[in-house]
Amino acid sequence: MKCVCIGHNTGLGDHIFMSGAVRYIARQYDRTFVLCLRERLDHIEFLYRDNPSIVPKVMPGSRRCSERHKSADAIYNQLKKRFSVEKIYGFQYNRKRWKDWHKREVSFVNMQYDAIDVPREERFKSFYIERNREKEQTLSKEVTPSGEYAFVCRQWSDGITSTNKVDTELPLVISCAKTKLICDWMGVIEDAKRIYTVDTSFFHLIKSMKLSQRKFYLHSRGTIAIGEDYLNGEFDNNWEMIR
Repeated sequence: MKCVCIGHNTGLGDHIFMSGAVRYIARQYDRTFVLCLRERLDHIEFLYRDNPSIVPKVMPGSRRCSERHKSADAIYNQLKKRFSVEKIYGFQYNRKRWKDWHKREVSFVNMQYDAIDVPREERFKSFYIERNREKEQTLSKEVTPSGEYAFVCRQWSDGITSTNKVDTELPLVISCAKTKLICDWMGVIEDAKRIYTVDTSFFHLIKSMKLSQRKFYLHSRGTIAIGEDYLNGEFDNNWEMIR
């Protein structure tokens, strides 16, 4: 059995935008192991639930960026005892790299694809989520008004922005901890008249959905992690930036 162990950055947004790369690589192997943090496991299992050959593996003791390679190798060495397994690591947290990205304004996403030799276009070409429509509808009934509304994601891992930048008279549906999985929000997002989001996991999910309505990127986080080359990509003609 030909196997591979893939390790990329471990944020939920990273798993969403790297899932195209994982699926692209997985086509070349009998089994693909994807490394993740324990608190992301439910999300990653859902992300690949349609493909039993893609198996999430939890990395122990890997909260800090400096621990990722050591923890990844611990899992990889365990797998080597049972399988013929290769490893493809693309961990990109590094001060030198961050300075380089800021200087060149290159997207964090594209840098991760380049790091593991996957064509950038696979970000969208190979992206897929088997949706749970029942859960989506249940959440939609709970959080959305009867008419048109705007979906707003204003919070990221360690910060939050005001809704003052959201210039619309539409009722606001703000992302919150109403459900266990981010993918349960796909129906709410899809049916929104307008979409506003900061740079976080919801942003990458929204991009992956390739929606036609007007979308607004709230540049409140103070990073260029996404980069202009990512924000203005093939599916982004209807994105506007609000600083």
